[in-house]
Amino acid sequence: SFFLHVFAVLQKAKSKAQSSNNLKEEASLCYQLGEVYTKAGKQRVKPLHRQELALSEILHDVIGSAVANRKIGECYAELGNIEAALKHQRLHLNLARSVHDAAEEQRALATIGRTYLFLFDSDNSRDSLKPAEDAFKKNLAIVDERLEGTVSSRELSEMKARLMLNLGCVYDGMKEPQRCSDFIRQSIYIAEKNNLLEDLYRANFNLGSIHFRNGQHSRAMRCFEQSKECARKMKDKFSESECVLIFWCISVQILLHLGDFAASRRSLKKAFYLGSQQPSDRETLTWCLTECVSDAAIRGCQLEQTATEVTDKFSHEAMDLSEQLGDLYCKVGCYNKALEAYQTQLACAEALGKPARELTVIHVSLAATYTDLRQHHRAVEHYRQELKLREVIVLCLSYGDARSQFQCCSELC
Repeated sequence: SFFLHVFAVLQKAKSKAQSSNNLKEEASLCYQLGEVYTKAGKQRVKPLHRQELALSEILHDVIGSAVANRKIGECYAELGNIEAALKHQRLHLNLARSVHDAAEEQRALATIGRTYLFLFDSDNSRDSLKPAEDAFKKNLAIVDERLEGTVSSRELSEMKARLMLNLGCVYDGMKEPQRCSDFIRQSIYIAEKNNLLEDLYRANFNLGSIHFRNGQHSRAMRCFEQSKECARKMKDKFSESECVLIFWCISVQILLHLGDFAASRRSLKKAFYLGSQQPSDRETLTWCLTECVSDAAIRGCQLEQTATEVTDKFSHEAMDLSEQLGDLYCKVGCYNKALEAYQTQLACAEALGKPARELTVIHVSLAATYTDLRQHHRAVEHYRQELKLREVIVLCLSYGDARSQFQCCSELC
């Protein structure tokens, strides 16, 4: 495989550097081998970076030592050992500061900020977000004030795009949606302007995930569609397939919200077909489609099919089906179709001469649905109908009580 070929070439070069006592070259090759292992998802990375660190210290290569500490810190972070990760990342920061290397100091602060964000993902504590915010703000000051002219304009744009995205993620965690959106949109703008496809992919993907979590499905779809296009241009098949899968999953939710159960079920089948290909895709599918969403699509199709087979539109069966459809439409947020179903249920109940206590339940369903649609005046009408029917029920009960007492008196006499 390609990994084995690259590994063999680098390992051979490393052995050659060792035999010729070229410590600088050996340290560089340790770094390169570590990068290859990381990209291939291999675990044996940390010893290589420890060797790189030891060689850099022998050579008094401060930046080499700093970078090795950063890489060791990243290994610890992936293993979930945040304390050890931060220890090495702070060493990276201190070494960069000791030689006044602003670019490396910026990278160190960015790494520390991301580690705290990683910690927030597991502990969900605001205590993890404040140090992340502090690190990214210090990072921003360096990018704005100290790096102009010292790094290429493209590299500076990459730093800014990633920094804006990171700050957006911090404010998302802090539940500050406007600041979150502003920073991520700045990241998208910088990435688009400078044709930074990887950063554009990442920013759109994150914004899409946030929109999806907040129930803004149409916005989420647009973001994932843009991410998919970036992945296609980068020729990154894995990222592209993930976006396609999420796109279909969101289609399920949008079509459910519109009350189109048949189309939703077709999208559901497509999502499950795509999601069965890779273990990582199955995780994405679980994230996007909760069990209740899948059940709603399937159950909705079954109810609609049964409803088309009912011949008597004012039968008990038609009334029961209308109630079930109304409840399901409400569950998926399709309130206009829920109204139609409950109105059909009410018409059936009245045609069948159902008692007042059954009619009150339907009026409550209609009132609640109008409330969900913010049509409060219509909701009030149905609540008034409910009250009138309840008054009838009370009168009937009172009349029944009086008759019962009269019968008792007659029997005693």
